[in-house]
Amino acid sequence: MKWVLFFAFLVIERISAELSEYTTSTTSFTCDFFKQAYNPAENVVISPVSIQTSLSMFYPFAGNKVAPVMQQCLYLPADKNHATTNLRSFLQSLNAKTTAGTSTFKMLSKVYHVDANLKPQVAPLFKESFGAEIDVADFHDQAKVAAEVNSWVNRATNGMIKDFMQADDVRVDNDLMLLNVVVLNASWEVPFSAADTESMTFHFVNGDHPVDMMFKQEQVLYANLPDHGCQAVELLYEEGTDLSMVIVLPMKKSSLENVVRDMGVALYEKINERLSLERVQLAMPKFTMRKKIDAQELLKNMGLTALFEELDLDLLERDKSRIGEIRQTTFIKVDERGTEGAAATETQAVGRAGYPNFYVDRPFLYLIRKRSTKNIIFIGHYSAYEQ
Repeated sequence: MKWVLFFAFLVIERISAELSEYTTSTTSFTCDFFKQAYNPAENVVISPVSIQTSLSMFYPFAGNKVAPVMQQCLYLPADKNHATTNLRSFLQSLNAKTTAGTSTFKMLSKVYHVDANLKPQVAPLFKESFGAEIDVADFHDQAKVAAEVNSWVNRATNGMIKDFMQADDVRVDNDLMLLNVVVLNASWEVPFSAADTESMTFHFVNGDHPVDMMFKQEQVLYANLPDHGCQAVELLYEEGTDLSMVIVLPMKKSSLENVVRDMGVALYEKINERLSLERVQLAMPKFTMRKKIDAQELLKNMGLTALFEELDLDLLERDKSRIGEIRQTTFIKVDERGTEGAAATETQAVGRAGYPNFYVDRPFLYLIRKRSTKNIIFIGHYSAYEQ
């Protein structure tokens, strides 16, 4: 039995609300996957687009048993050449603006493979179409492979993720291992002042606890969505990064569960349509999250069981393969500088200077995205007090 193993490790301008074909695809998968991962009792930050991107790289090699499932669950076109072109264009656009000032954003991929068994067209496609680094590995030398992977991940994430893999995590019957890493270290366009940060009560699902709350008054893109029981703001990262964070806050009479239930392409488009410039009194907590997930069961729940059970990936000269394990490690830190993710908040509330309050003092959902394409890079929620 052959396995494939990969690890998937996130002047104000109003942007169009209309989503492109590929952004609709990534948004649909992101929302589907997030709903599977959502747990109000545990804070979550994930990059579904990283998992979707990694799986899509195998689509050109999928046989008749697996390809229809991948097409449906990953929202891919039936034409594999069209899917490859879309993915190539997406990766190029994603990395088009990667550095500005002190900010960095990048998505990197690396393939380790057994040279003797891999079909000759596989490595060139990963390298030329998907921009992945290619290297040969002897998976029987588990300690060496783990050390090389950890070294690459550590460098790729600028030290944010260390000791990602243990020797026992390396399967000796691997034919190919795909790593996909998303790195974000972004400064706010208008930073919060550390002098204004103060301790305030946050209403977690498991009780009220004090948090460090950041404050500022700023002109932001603001959306009021009473029909979905929520409101949203978009906070821009440093000019030139093409990145922003969208915070979706349930109204007092609603809940995060309702927002998660409604989150999909339609609500995402509606948020984009209603975002307009508004000066608000903004308060939001500082937070740090590190999340590890085993994505296999979540993907099976979404209908991708065949991908893990059918030997239907045509990567090898003699045998066919299937996906073995999928894991993701995500780290996010949000503070006054930027992101390395008991006042009631209602739209009619008015701050001291006559501006609406946007006080993020209860469970909320957040997105980090590319503004020009509106592709969601990270999605998460902050709802539970974790010591």
